[in-house]
Amino acid sequence: MLMVTSILGNIKKDSFLNQKYKEYSNKNLVETVLIQRSESEKMRMRKKSTKDTDLGFILPSRTRLRDQDVIFLDDHKMILINIVPELVAILNIKNDSSKYGEQNYLDLLNVGIKIGHTIGNLHRPLKLEKNKIIFPIQTMDEIDLFKKFLSDLGDRFILSSDSIVFEPDHGFDIHEH
Repeated sequence: MLMVTSILGNIKKDSFLNQKYKEYSNKNLVETVLIQRSESEKMRMRKKSTKDTDLGFILPSRTRLRDQDVIFLDDHKMILINIVPELVAILNIKNDSSKYGEQNYLDLLNVGIKIGHTIGNLHRPLKLEKNKIIFPIQTMDEIDLFKKFLSDLGDRFILSSDSIVFEPDHGFDIHEH
C-alpha cells in the first residue's frame, strides 16, 4: 500500500506540476483517485486509483483535498485527486443596469440579504462567482423549494441546476444538515 501523507500541489495552480501532468498523460502514466466532496476533509481513508494502486491516506489535520491535487509523483507515475461532480443549484442574481442610484442599491441589498438568510438557514456550503451563488442540492425537487422560498423576490433571479465539481469558497465551506 502506498501511504499518502501530504499534497504535493495542484495541476491547476502549479505550472511545474501541470507540465508534468501533460508529459505523464502522453505516456499513460497518470492515475486518478475518485472521491466525493464529503470525503475531501477526511484525514484517514483507504482508496484505489484507476490503475488499482492501493492508497492509504494519513493527512494532517485541516487538510482538504481539492480536485486535481497531486498526491504522488515519481519517475513512473503521477496520482491525482478527482472530485466527483455533484448536483448544484446556480442562483444568478439579475442586476437591472437601467436602474441607478440608491434605490437599485437597496433592492440589490435586500435581494442579497433574503437569499443569504434562506440559504444560510439550510447550512449549505457556497461558491460565489460574479453575480452567481452556487450551492449543492440533493435532488431537483430542491430547485422548486428554493423558488418557493424566494418567490417574493419576483424576477430578480434565475435559478438553474447543473452537475459540476463543487468546491466551496474558503469560509463558506460550512457543514451541511
